[in-house]
This record gives sequence, structure tokens and C-alpha cells, in this order.
Amino acid sequence: MLLGNGDGTYGSARSYGTGNLPTFVATGDVDGDGDADVVTARDTFGNSVSVLLGMGDGTLGGRVDYPTGSESDGVAIGDFNATTAGPISR
Repeated sequence: MLLGNGDGTYGSARSYGTGNLPTFVATGDVDGDGDADVVTARDTFGNSVSVLLGMGDGTLGGRVDYPTGSESDGVAIGDFNATTAGPISR
């Protein structure tokens, strides 16, 4: 990940673990705290998605994996039940 400096340049690269061969990435506020979070689909045979919560300062917390069943090769983020999500513990 490269964070913008606000002047058209970027800071140093920062890497975050997402599991083996992530195939898709989406960003959005999945825990309702106003910070951008990252969700990745793992490799086709990984059968899970990884969630990295935004810390509010441009960094991400540790990865949490959630099982999905077979062949998870894409993710989408949305408010599917029309409510504001509650916080997920970090």
C-alpha cells in the first residue's frame, strides 16, 4: 500500500499479509467506524476472505480470515441490511 502525501507524491510502501494468492480486493467501511477497511478474496482454493480493518491513520490492523465455502474468488462491500454496522473488536 502507498499512502498519498497530499502533494501528488507517495510515502514508502507498506505490505500487509492477505493469505495466499489474493484474487480480488475491495475497500469500504465494514465495521461502521468511518475508517476505510480492506477485504480480499483468497485464492480459489483458500475458501475464505481476509478482512484488514483500517486504523484511522492510513494503516491497517492484523488480518482476520472468515470461511466462505468453496471457490471464493470475489468480494463486494455494501450495507445489505440497511443499518450502520457496529464495531468489530480489534
